[in-house]
Amino acid sequence: MGLLLCLLAYGTDTVHLIASVCFMYAMAQMAEAIRKPRLLTWAVFLGCMGHLLYLYQTRDRSSGGVAVTASFCVLTLKLIGLAMDISDGMEANVKKRSTLPSTTERRLAHPPSLPALLGYSFFPPAAFVGPQLPYSEYERYVHQGASTHTNREEKPTDPKEESTQAKRHFTSITSDSSLLSFRELCLPVASRAAVGVFFGGLNAAGAVYYPLDAMKDEAFLQSHSFLGLCWYMLVSVRLGFLKYVGVWLLADAACLLSGISARKTLPGAPVSTDPALQNVRVSRFFTATTLPELLDGWNVTTNVWIRRHIHKRIMARTGARGLSVCLTMLFVSLWHGVCFGYIHTFLMEASAAATHSMFYRAWERRVVYPVGKRRPDLVALPRRVCNFLGWFAWNIVLFQYGGSAFLLLHWQPVTQLYTALYWCGHLGIAVTAAIAYAAR
Repeated sequence: MGLLLCLLAYGTDTVHLIASVCFMYAMAQMAEAIRKPRLLTWAVFLGCMGHLLYLYQTRDRSSGGVAVTASFCVLTLKLIGLAMDISDGMEANVKKRSTLPSTTERRLAHPPSLPALLGYSFFPPAAFVGPQLPYSEYERYVHQGASTHTNREEKPTDPKEESTQAKRHFTSITSDSSLLSFRELCLPVASRAAVGVFFGGLNAAGAVYYPLDAMKDEAFLQSHSFLGLCWYMLVSVRLGFLKYVGVWLLADAACLLSGISARKTLPGAPVSTDPALQNVRVSRFFTATTLPELLDGWNVTTNVWIRRHIHKRIMARTGARGLSVCLTMLFVSLWHGVCFGYIHTFLMEASAAATHSMFYRAWERRVVYPVGKRRPDLVALPRRVCNFLGWFAWNIVLFQYGGSAFLLLHWQPVTQLYTALYWCGHLGIAVTAAIAYAAR
């Protein structure tokens, strides 16, 4: 079904998706035959990323049509993550131990069959915009909550882990689509889809009244005052990003309807969406006061995938957090596309996060601690002020200011807009970092 939908959406370009899946299967079989697990990881990583970058260069995403790159970037993470999980399982079999940061539940001792791999890759609710489903979760869904799978390693004998896994297993069993009636799924699916349609409508309205392309016009930028341009940028970029929220919520509704993300912890309890299988958490996103909270609400499964498969693995290999952050941001920007706007956005995100961390430590030392020492009953006030400043900085300023480069993409319109805004966001980060460093 998912493959048919891709054929209807992309036509002959669907062959790129099928070719990558077949390449992944062939490399998995070869790596298992010659007992070289790392070969699988590197081959799939370089092959899929290279193929994705080729499609970015040869497919025009600004033409207004549906480009195959939308599904291919989702499929790229699926296949790379699956290759790493298979590699972890094979390496554990060879060395009888594994130091790689992959849990037993995700690790696979043997690669899946080609039909299983095709089914996982083209699972209809997640084939276009996610969420990123671990293969182990998809396998559990296919087997309708079977307690053991032939492709999964033995479970650990630690009592605490067994208790945790048993609790998860009970939750998973009660979430199977075969055990949930349509009436139970109807309300949560409809509500999530309705919110997605609402945000999609706001995005459509924003394209009419606050078009992003207007900020590419130099005459438009010169005709507005600084405050007027700030307001236009904040509103248009926020409305522009709502298209992602809308389509992610619709995809979440489809996953919920299929039953793969439905959770019902107790008999008689209402059905809810598994937080680990959501694209977006709307309330979390709009109320975030720090970057981790923001990432916990925006493109959730992709951020978890990147942290688990890229950031933590680089940390495990090098032990250098700064290097890991830089390489992770480079990977994320290239995964989105070879554009100045993507690279700028994610580098600015990293610098803003470092600045916020410095500012928070300085605030705790210079403001919270003295207030708590003199008036313990008022110690919560400066923390609330700090949370408000964090919410204003991340949700109101940085997400829109840095996100404008993400939407405008290219060097000329991005630098043209920032020049009209006197590079105020960049200067704000630099000044805040200097003050926080001096007050450390």
